[in-house]
Amino acid sequence: MIRIFDSTETNFDHHENVLSDVISCKVTEEENGTFFVELVTPIDHRIEENKILKVPTPRGEQLFRISKPVRSLDGGKRVYSVFGMHIFYDLLDNFILNIRPTDVTAINAGKAILDGTELPHNFTFKSNVQGLNTSNFVRMNPVQAMMGNQENSLLSRWGGFLYRDNFEIDLRATSLDRGYEIAFGKNLTGAKEDIDVSGVVTRLYPTVVIEGNEVTALPEKYVDSPLINSYHQIKIKEHRITLTDEQKLLSIEQIYQLMRTECQEQFNLGLDKPRINYKVDFVELSKTEQYKDLSVLETLDISDTVSVNVLPLNLSVDARLVKYSYDALRERFL
Repeated sequence: MIRIFDSTETNFDHHENVLSDVISCKVTEEENGTFFVELVTPIDHRIEENKILKVPTPRGEQLFRISKPVRSLDGGKRVYSVFGMHIFYDLLDNFILNIRPTDVTAINAGKAILDGTELPHNFTFKSNVQGLNTSNFVRMNPVQAMMGNQENSLLSRWGGFLYRDNFEIDLRATSLDRGYEIAFGKNLTGAKEDIDVSGVVTRLYPTVVIEGNEVTALPEKYVDSPLINSYHQIKIKEHRITLTDEQKLLSIEQIYQLMRTECQEQFNLGLDKPRINYKVDFVELSKTEQYKDLSVLETLDISDTVSVNVLPLNLSVDARLVKYSYDALRERFL
């Protein structure tokens, strides 16, 4: 069931204003990224920019704010093509002047972001990510502060997996493994493996700037990955390390060791490994008659670990769900 609410609505529990003639409705979410809905429906006077849709998703019913609907012809019929961003993106219109969470855990940093906005809102934050860190958020919106590409964002500094459940924001330390299996002969209908080695680096040339514009490198020049000989040739790249003012006061030998350690951390994060994506088409068994009583075992959400077994491709891997498309009308994955 898809419902529509006024742009200023605060109570989303009633069942009025159902959109009953929707032609299609697809929800797409990327891990720590975009979250939106695309809806096609006959021309309806209730469809207006900034109104709110309540739509079924793998995480239950979620709220999406309508962008300007576009009128078009589909099979000779006049329809609205509607795009809506998750209600989380209402925070794009808010603003942070200057806050600096210092030596705090992720939950305190997230709360500082939401408490530091210029305009009031209904969003809450929770997290189980451990470890202390410091960041400075200056003249930006809360979405940028949480998940922007800059190095001082919440995700960049503290890490974790972002779950958006209407007005609740949850930053989790680890992904979940619910035992979900996609397998040939069970629920798999198609699979495609894509291996990308374009970003692989197996030898780093670390550099720092200690004073002025003078670039300093290691005496031995390079730090090699344990996988240095795993590819047809060595893959070399500079790795510029930015020192803090305190680190610049260290001895040169200490700075050298810091550079070596930083390079090893880059390899530990997978810099020396290919990026492998699997595009998998499957039947969600919880929506079938045969498996309807096992729906709890067939729950799947963004960032979950999934076991993928495709015997014809000799493929058996545990992979993390990084993007999905979901049919909100039939309530099943596309």
